Amino acid sequence: MLASAQAATIGYWQFEEGPADSAASAILDSSGNDVTGTANNGPLYSTTIAANAPSGTSLSLTLDGLDDTVTIPAASGPLAAAGSFTVEFWMRSSAATVGLDLLVDKSHGFTDSTGWVFQSNLNAGTVLFGIGTGGAGAGNFTSVSSGESLYDNQWHHLAGVYDSTARMIEFFVDGVSQGTARGTYISNDRVIRLGNTRQQSRFFGGSLDELRISDEVLEPGEFLNSVPESSSVLLTVLSLSFLIARRDR
Repeated sequence: MLASAQAATIGYWQFEEGPADSAASAILDSSGNDVTGTANNGPLYSTTIAANAPSGTSLSLTLDGLDDTVTIPAASGPLAAAGSFTVEFWMRSSAATVGLDLLVDKSHGFTDSTGWVFQSNLNAGTVLFGIGTGGAGAGNFTSVSSGESLYDNQWHHLAGVYDSTARMIEFFVDGVSQGTARGTYISNDRVIRLGNTRQQSRFFGGSLDELRISDEVLEPGEFLNSVPESSSVLLTVLSLSFLIARRDR
């Protein structure tokens, strides 16, 4: 790894249980909080061999887009809190998006506007990060979308940040900001889902890796593996310089 899980980490699922090409079952949490996820319907551990794959990892989790999912309990404690947070992970997919795909989600009860979501946009291949801002119905979400399609069979690092003080979200793709939007986050006690909604819809076909949730606002220099592996040496230098500069402020 280029960076270790920091003190702010409240959940960190690396998908390294393996072996390669085997069906996943228990998805272990490396944060020390022991929030174990459950794989459903046979998502597979896959060897991560792409040139810009997450550095330091050997396996990722591949979902078939039909019924594969992962659920992570988040009914209480930090994962259900309403304060600042950062959710980050890697994704890769070449599947044509003809509907809406749920990548990682703590929302979509279709009964209210709460939680947070990473979801593809209809037919476009772009991905949005959004938060529920409450109120009646399920249409009150603040979101920011990626500028380009991410369904290109390349690994991309996604990070969604919510700043509870500024009441603002920011969405990053491969360490580059896609924009900001204002809104006050309303949390819920639903599980975190990878690959679908609670109503068993919007299945994602592709690979996910290195899901980490932190209970504070992180900046790009603090993300886990936020640039391709081929740039790992440069990232190490930049990250060290960034952290030193922050400490000296």
